[in-house]
Amino acid sequence: MTFSRRQALRAVLLTMLALYFLYLQATGRLFSYINPAYTTFSKVATLGLCLLSLQQSTRIWTVAKTGHSCGCGHNHVHAKKRWRWIGYGLVVLPAVLGFSIAPVPLNASIAANKANPTTLAHSNAIINNNYMSEQGYDEAIAALKNNEAINIQAEMFAPYYEMISSEPEAFQSKTITLEGFVHNQANGTRTINRFLITHCVADASVLSFFIHGEMTQSLKDNEWVQLEGTIEHRSGRAVIRVTAIDQLPTPTQPYVYPVLTQIVVNETPDE
Repeated sequence: MTFSRRQALRAVLLTMLALYFLYLQATGRLFSYINPAYTTFSKVATLGLCLLSLQQSTRIWTVAKTGHSCGCGHNHVHAKKRWRWIGYGLVVLPAVLGFSIAPVPLNASIAANKANPTTLAHSNAIINNNYMSEQGYDEAIAALKNNEAINIQAEMFAPYYEMISSEPEAFQSKTITLEGFVHNQANGTRTINRFLITHCVADASVLSFFIHGEMTQSLKDNEWVQLEGTIEHRSGRAVIRVTAIDQLPTPTQPYVYPVLTQIVVNETPDE
């Protein structure tokens, strides 16, 4: 039996990657990268890495084998080693960066590079596991249309944003309460924002409402606040005249997600 340094290194790398996935799930940092709907897939991947690392550990001690020549007269060792180390680097890099650098939520600097706030009405690429019953969704939409006071919760942020942005005249003079982070634009205007995540942070889009009023003058970029104000219809868009501001800590779950409705079928037994 001989000790194989190469197999030991592979076992260490797989173990490191498995521990990193466990660390993301234990700390909740996983949701800084992916939609919570994919938690199950992440757990399956973590289990697979743990099993692979255990299996790889059994190969550290191997039976010595006698080498042989392929007879071509060429030395293949250097080329194989080069690609092998590149592969090791690709495996270990995410874990090293993940352990050493804390994830930072998407913020105003990213929002500045996104498109100007527009309606989501023409987007048909929303795929998500954030389900609501059809009845619950209809009730939430009805409340938006009928109530004079609108309170936008995270789970309904995307559909409420779409409706208010599509028909700002229908919500003129209604009061609104919402949470988000502030972005001060170069032209002096300000917005309150949330990032919409469909699958992961790579497909993030920013949902923004323009805000104004004396109370907004002191707001800083990336500051998380809860705003209360009145919706105004200006130049074809909904603008919030702010009447109250409360500072908030950065939430552990700063993103919002699309809502899909599911139809619940009530089956009645045959008589």
